[in-house]
Amino acid sequence: MSSRVLRQNLVSILSVAAVIGFGGLAACDGCGSESEESAEEQAEVPEEGEETEAPEEEAPSDDTAKEPGDKKVEAGKASPDDKKVAGDKEPPAADQKKPATEPGAGADAPAGALSPEEKRREEREQRIAQLKRRNEERRKERLERHADKAKTEREVVAERGSGGTKKNQPVLDVSRFLSVQDVRTLTGERTLTSMGHLKGISTSEGYNSAYFAPSVRANFGVSLQVWKERIRRDANQRYAQMRADFPNAEDTTALGGKSFISYFDDIISLTFADLTKRVIVSVSCSQKICTGDQLLSMANAVKEKL
Repeated sequence: MSSRVLRQNLVSILSVAAVIGFGGLAACDGCGSESEESAEEQAEVPEEGEETEAPEEEAPSDDTAKEPGDKKVEAGKASPDDKKVAGDKEPPAADQKKPATEPGAGADAPAGALSPEEKRREEREQRIAQLKRRNEERRKERLERHADKAKTEREVVAERGSGGTKKNQPVLDVSRFLSVQDVRTLTGERTLTSMGHLKGISTSEGYNSAYFAPSVRANFGVSLQVWKERIRRDANQRYAQMRADFPNAEDTTALGGKSFISYFDDIISLTFADLTKRVIVSVSCSQKICTGDQLLSMANAVKEKL
């Protein structure tokens, strides 16, 4: 209780005592006045360490002791345990730092999923691998086909007699296409002589050749080669293979259809295909024997007789 309140209570008590006990107090006026003056002096004289006129406010109760600002401060200083009690849950570690996802990947993309660029790269590699496998298969098929063809030719050569043809097997007749007389007339070389077929390729019912040699055997003369296939597709494949194998080959329209001209040393060749009849023809001569126009004339002569 403050000094001011104490002083007021003391004055009230003395006043009541004066009214009730006036007689007793009158009998001792000196004592009463002295005691009253003493009381007033005590009431007026402030105690040491107290302020004279500044009234003290009542101490706030426990409920009002804390202002709203203090509440905010205390709320800010709340411990982690208080937050847990209040119902605030600490976010899991996985939600605190989310890894940055690539654009277009999506937040819900499963772990290990490929990005669009990686998918395109993988698809491209798969297509390349597929093409490589396909090319390898085709290469193996070509090798097997050539191996079978070479085996057949070896078997044919093994069964041939001294004449170079297979015993009792028909041979493609090419004498009707170009005779020695035709060659002499078209080239103007009267010394050309028929020497049978070319060496190196065995004759058969699907292939034959004719060679006309000049007087100087060291020089090349005129040759005719004819292939006849069973089906048109085989004839087309043979022509394409010859076009790729012959040296310095160039396509020409002199004979119409499929034809090309090629050069090797001083030998010039004109090759054409008649796919309707499944026939491929190649006429060759040395440039010492014939010119390009004379070679074309011989090729046209053969084409007319197919």
